[in-house]
Amino acid sequence: MKKIYIAHPFQGKRSNLQAITHICQRLVKFGVMPISPVHSFGFLNENVSEEREKALTFCEELVSTADEVWFFGDWKHSVGCKREYDVAAQEFKQVRIVTGWKEDRPIFWAEPPKWLPNV
Repeated sequence: MKKIYIAHPFQGKRSNLQAITHICQRLVKFGVMPISPVHSFGFLNENVSEEREKALTFCEELVSTADEVWFFGDWKHSVGCKREYDVAAQEFKQVRIVTGWKEDRPIFWAEPPKWLPNV
């Protein structure tokens, strides 16, 4: 089973959490194991610098366990997503930039896209 790390800005926004949840739900339907740091580390307070840094360190570790890393949303303006991208690049992970967003909600596939790895 493919493990896909979901890199998406969070910033404590409910709309981002909803978008990430939607992405994970869709990937599960396609037989993929999503790795969502937002869901895994939501108990840490990102407004406390030590906890935010711990979460980012955990995220870097999770990137290492994934088969692929997919970037969503306005990831280029997210410090956390940029760190995740750097780890993915250093470890030669397959990276995908997924586009097709409207009002912070994904316009996501009804069927698996052709480039989705065989599971």
